[in-house]
Amino acid sequence: MGSRPLGHHPDRRTTYRLKNKEQTTFKKESFVDQIAFSIDRALHEIIHAIQTFPKAAMFALAEDGYDSLFEQLVACIISIRTFDEVSLVAARRLFTLARTPEEIAASTPSAIDERISETTFHERKAAQNRCHASASESSPGSWTMSLTLLRRSVGGWSSIASVSRPRG
Repeated sequence: MGSRPLGHHPDRRTTYRLKNKEQTTFKKESFVDQIAFSIDRALHEIIHAIQTFPKAAMFALAEDGYDSLFEQLVACIISIRTFDEVSLVAARRLFTLARTPEEIAASTPSAIDERISETTFHERKAAQNRCHASASESSPGSWTMSLTLLRRSVGGWSSIASVSRPRG
């Protein structure tokens, strides 16, 4: 009255009938069946596989010289809910108009919006970037991004630090 095997499946499952119910169990792989896994080899394969893909927008902008904290914050806001392919072009277009907090603050919201219009929620992003620029104008001389301002911004403020370099 115990269980009886109904069949052995090629995917290592065995089905048993128990009191008019079927139950499937999986056989454990033996030590011989296991394949050795090398993390070094796996990472090498991953690095090789991703070389064909373009860099993330924030890193591409940093390589192009848009690496101040303010520029990275503006680009990060632009990139929210927007594909990198779109946000990269929009950020570059905005930076041809203005790259510093003073230049962004002096621009009209419609001029900023015109440069980033392909992005999602572009009207809100234009206003937000101008707001951050205006807030930074209170700091005389070279602009220093405060942690408070970064935390107030929408988006991945912590990721900005990884691609930005400090300005003196």
